[in-house]
Parts: sequence; C-alpha cells; structure tokens
Amino acid sequence: MAEMRNSRSRKKTITVSKQVKQHIASFNSYSSTDAVNTSLMNTVKTLYTSRDITNIKTAKSDLHLLNSNIKSDVNTFTKQFTHRTTQTTHNTATTQVKRNVAALQEE
Repeated sequence: MAEMRNSRSRKKTITVSKQVKQHIASFNSYSSTDAVNTSLMNTVKTLYTSRDITNIKTAKSDLHLLNSNIKSDVNTFTKQFTHRTTQTTHNTATTQVKRNVAALQEE
C-alpha cells in the first residue's frame, strides 16, 4: 500500500506588480479624522494588498466613501463592504473545494 505523506500547508505568497504598488501608494492620499473610518480605510488597503479586492476602482470607491465622512456614504460603504466580504469568503471556499477535488483526482 502506498502511504500518504504528510505535507505542510504552504503559505500563499503574494507577488505584487509595480502597478499594484503604485495603486497602494496612491491610497495614502485618503485620510479621515474619524478613527473608525481610518481603521476601515486600513482594512480596505490591506484587502487590496492581499488581493482579496482585485479591482482598483472598487478600492478607491470604498476609500472615497469613507473619506467623505458623510453618514449616508458610510452606510453605503457598510452595505457594499458586507457584500464584498461575503463574496470573498465564498470565493475562498470555492477555490479550496476545487483544490481538494484536484488533489483527490491526482491520487
């Protein structure tokens, strides 16, 4: 019988292109006086850096909504961000299932 080899899970290494680095640098122009908005801006920057948010327009629109400090804009951001995080979780789960199926087919 063939023994299964225990393998360590590999950490996902993220390679960032020059253009993505420029986009991340452009995020520094957004700032807010509200501590909660600043924290949410950092979250959006982190998600873009980790490529969970892949579209620059999406990230910039989120930062613009948070930068405005208008309550209706923050509410709009909340709805959009909730949808995005749910979508990211779903995409991650789907990718993991596909990887597991591919691993089973290799055996």
